[in-house]
Amino acid sequence: MKNGGNSIGVAAAIYEECSFLCQSFVNVKFDHCPREANQVAHLLACNSNVFVTNRWQLAGIFPFLSS
Repeated sequence: MKNGGNSIGVAAAIYEECSFLCQSFVNVKFDHCPREANQVAHLLACNSNVFVTNRWQLAGIFPFLSS
């Protein structure tokens, strides 16, 4: 992932770190899920500060938050 000693980019740095961390696991599998197909996770990630502070209000909308 190096290009003349310089990192190719942010994505490459993240890939390098993930590759390093995965070496400590016996079995690792990565699946790609496009953002369009995973709208709930994207919504939660983009608004995590709102969801954390209002978790009790959202339990009726997202039942998995009540556990």
